[in-house]
Amino acid sequence: AADLDFQDRLEYRILAFNESTDQDLFETFSLVNLHTENQLGLRLLKSLDREKRNIYKMRISASDGELTGQLLLDVHILDSNDNVPRFEHEQYYLKLYENTPMSTDILHIHAYDNDEGLNALINYTIITNHPLETFPFEINATTGIIKLIHLLDYEQETTYRFNVRARDNGPDAINVYTQIQIDILDVNDCPPDIDFILPDIDPNKIDPRKYMFYIDEEQKINTRLFHLSVNDKDSMNDKIVLKLLTYTNLFQLNEQYNDLYSLSVIGRLDREQQEQYRLTFEARDQGLHFIERTILLPNCISNGLNR
Repeated sequence: AADLDFQDRLEYRILAFNESTDQDLFETFSLVNLHTENQLGLRLLKSLDREKRNIYKMRISASDGELTGQLLLDVHILDSNDNVPRFEHEQYYLKLYENTPMSTDILHIHAYDNDEGLNALINYTIITNHPLETFPFEINATTGIIKLIHLLDYEQETTYRFNVRARDNGPDAINVYTQIQIDILDVNDCPPDIDFILPDIDPNKIDPRKYMFYIDEEQKINTRLFHLSVNDKDSMNDKIVLKLLTYTNLFQLNEQYNDLYSLSVIGRLDREQQEQYRLTFEARDQGLHFIERTILLPNCISNGLNR
């Protein structure tokens, strides 16, 4: 500032813009006499924090004791990448049914950054040891929405654990992580199965090409022929009912354990009267699924499995 009348007697001051008390302004800036003609300096007294205050408005006054001149000055605080992104939650936990349709948005995670511009623009990445080509989830790098991209199968995988990384786009960016756990819930989508457990006998009585098992005619009543086991990959089916649908007057199923049955002869088997019997078994779970298996008993007597 200059005054042609009293150049050596000028007094300079910082004033609040709106004439109110702005203590933070006076604690942040001060004037410096540069000891050069008509020049002043503005000194910073403490560290700045744009996230707390991004602009300082002030008036610089110059007075010769009688007259006063003023200069309006705005100091805008520019952002630096001094804030680390933070997730809303350190962990995310959810449950999904295995029949969830593909392309379903299952979770929206969010990290925030108090910086601005590129310093606040966050990209998301899934971090997992699972092969990416078969991993059933993907994340939108900018929105943080996780989507199902492959069908789930409870019988193959019951839990997925992985991390999501958040990173801003500023210089010297720091990675932050959150943990995701997704438990897969079972649905009744698998039919039960029946396995025939044949006794360890003379290999000449088994024809592997036709799944034939030969037994002698005139078996004694209550002779046990072989065992059958039932199973279901679905977790909710703790009880599977096995029934014999044909020739129940000659053969009988006996439950040994929860999933093991034996087949016994309860009637007279005479090769001259009938040379073969086709036995059909039905296994039914607690839902709507069932399966049938057939065993063929020709007479010698022989039996085979048709699957």
